[in-house]
Amino acid sequence: MKKLINKPYLVFWAFSIISILLGIFKGDKTIDINIYDTYFVFLSRDFGLLIAILFSIMGFGYWVVLKTNHKLLKSLTAIHLVITTIGIAIILISSVFLQSSIGIGSENYEKKVIIAIYILNTTLLILLLSLILYFTNIIYGIFNKKKSI
Repeated sequence: MKKLINKPYLVFWAFSIISILLGIFKGDKTIDINIYDTYFVFLSRDFGLLIAILFSIMGFGYWVVLKTNHKLLKSLTAIHLVITTIGIAIILISSVFLQSSIGIGSENYEKKVIIAIYILNTTLLILLLSLILYFTNIIYGIFNKKKSI
């Protein structure tokens, strides 16, 4: 874990590669996002690429700060890594659960859908809040004194 905290960009670049691979293997499936009366439909391939770009940018931000010998806050880095890793795992598990165990004719269908959507929305909100930690850490690293070499 200490190596991951010292080189967090490796984790995000690994997530980037995993996102691309998942997008390729689930390429023809669609992801439907409903916001009020509007539906956004993405191919899994495009969504995987979008997430990969996001993770690559986060990894690049960590890499630039560390390669310019600036110091990041280890606690914020660790919290961001843990929240992101657990959040991605919850989203993957919830989406698999949502697709496999919820059939239209099944008992308590509406309750299962509401619970799954609630879990996904809560996890996405927590992931978005973890981006505040990321930006705080990057800004702190940029404006903090450089490490002594």
